[in-house]
Amino acid sequence: MPPRQTPLCHACPRCGSKVAKKTRSNRLVSFSGDRRCLRCGKTYTPPTPKWVAWVFVVTGVLVLAKTLPAMYFSVSALVTAGEGEDPAVGWSGVAGIALAALLGGWCVYQSVRFFREKPLVPPTPGEATDPVGPDAS
Repeated sequence: MPPRQTPLCHACPRCGSKVAKKTRSNRLVSFSGDRRCLRCGKTYTPPTPKWVAWVFVVTGVLVLAKTLPAMYFSVSALVTAGEGEDPAVGWSGVAGIALAALLGGWCVYQSVRFFREKPLVPPTPGEATDPVGPDAS
């Protein structure tokens, strides 16, 4: 996975200001857009709410709980089907079930990523870590 291009923080990681403009995120999965600080111009990403991670994990586990047994029984029925028998689900059905299982696995993977997010602690406003403004030296 490529490194995060913008820091993960509740407020501006440079100046600590919470006044920001919402901007478009360049990530595939983003709960909300990135933020651009109106005070210093630093772009940062707010952390994903934990309830979103819980929704992803519950959805993924439910999808996997339904699709993995269905795939097992469908494949075993196809393998054990005799010459003249017509199985209930063909290989195209197994492929559809496999795609649904991949979607469930992706949801679980994303939820783990969301739970592992560690946002930076922003400085208190007024105690900037980087000089801000043209006259700062």
